[in-house]
Amino acid sequence: MKNKIVYGLLAVMIFFAACKKTANIQKPVIATSTNKVVKNMFQAAGCQPLQWLQKVGGYTTMIPDAKGDVYALQGSVVRKISGSNGAILWAYDFGVVVMKILIDGNGNTYGLTLPNTVGSYDTDTYQDLVKVDNNGKQAWYKSVGYTNNYTPISYPPAHFISDFGIDGTGNCYLKGTYSVNEGALDLLSGVFYFPGQKPVGTTVTGNGVFFSKLTPDGTTQGIRSQASGIYIPAHLTVLKDGSLLFVGNHSQNGLNKIDLLRFDKLGNKAGSVSIETGDPYTGGDDSKIASDGVNIYVHTNDLLAKISGSGQLIYKSITPMQNISRSSMTVDKNGNVYFAGNYSQYKGSPDGLTDFDPGTGEWFLPVPIKSNMFIDEYDANGKFKQAGGFVTDGNTLSPTILATGDNYLYFTGFYTNSISLDPASHYVITMTANSYQTTGYGSFLVKYQLCY
Repeated sequence: MKNKIVYGLLAVMIFFAACKKTANIQKPVIATSTNKVVKNMFQAAGCQPLQWLQKVGGYTTMIPDAKGDVYALQGSVVRKISGSNGAILWAYDFGVVVMKILIDGNGNTYGLTLPNTVGSYDTDTYQDLVKVDNNGKQAWYKSVGYTNNYTPISYPPAHFISDFGIDGTGNCYLKGTYSVNEGALDLLSGVFYFPGQKPVGTTVTGNGVFFSKLTPDGTTQGIRSQASGIYIPAHLTVLKDGSLLFVGNHSQNGLNKIDLLRFDKLGNKAGSVSIETGDPYTGGDDSKIASDGVNIYVHTNDLLAKISGSGQLIYKSITPMQNISRSSMTVDKNGNVYFAGNYSQYKGSPDGLTDFDPGTGEWFLPVPIKSNMFIDEYDANGKFKQAGGFVTDGNTLSPTILATGDNYLYFTGFYTNSISLDPASHYVITMTANSYQTTGYGSFLVKYQLCY
């Protein structure tokens, strides 16, 4: 009898030890009530997807260079990160929040700042475009937007940049808006002529859109303006052949519509295309844009569209929306599209599971406690391929993804408490001092190798 008690206690101890050891492991499970299988995109035999992990991340933009390193933006700081081990090679602080960064073929970084107000009483508002060389040193900066908030006229003139693109040699193309209700403004020099003064050169009045080109040394080469009344899509992308694509979505009779306007490298209009999505318009421009240098990829609402550089629609695909929020999109050199975002329990299902496969198949990810992060992939024909979920016992925020085209993904975001980031070993990280960057949130940056 005593031996039975000893053996029974030993079995209980082994059981609890095993439970403690595997407490953070997220295994594929079967929801027996509905027979739904939870899957993961890293389940190939022998797959070891996690290459490295850094507990500093939360980047809003990531861009690869030709050598395999990554340029990442967070607030006012851009960092060059080693693709081999995640080490920070250099960092440059623009001093104000940056709305967008791009790099050219030589590894130079270009950052467009948000408009920032200077002064305490006689305030002016400036916007700059800054070029940083491949060693992390400022090469030049140029004021590209300006408002004089302290003038003797009722409506101070203003002009600001809403987006920009860059070609491989470092020519910058800017899209902006102007508002000149009194007097006249020379967009090329920035000189304002008060009412009654005689303008010199070409000036604009009223409201409208303008485009400008800067050479690699920051010299403005030319400006074109367009009076308001003609819709110009919000997002600007420059293709490998030097052509400019303006892409965005807006409402037409209450329905969501994608528009593309193309200019050639000489600045001449070269075509346009409109795509009817069939979805109701939900307000604002919610387009996510990515490019492989030849084609452009647009995601709005639940629609993914691929459009050629000449403006031809290649495909339209539907992406699920069941408690799914997509915050980032990237495309690799083979035309595979990847999304990152957050998902929560799907209340339309009795078990809370969300099906990420928009077709006839099924692909369920683990049910979140609050919200989980995810990555999903669509192939070069716009067909769903696979998805992966990253389990947390708290909240998640703003995941961003980058595909480099050689079967590697970079994934970054914010989380609370802890998050499982290695689908093979189920390694869990928790918030620590060096991962604490946003109030109440930790952050991370990981590199994965895809397994097929």
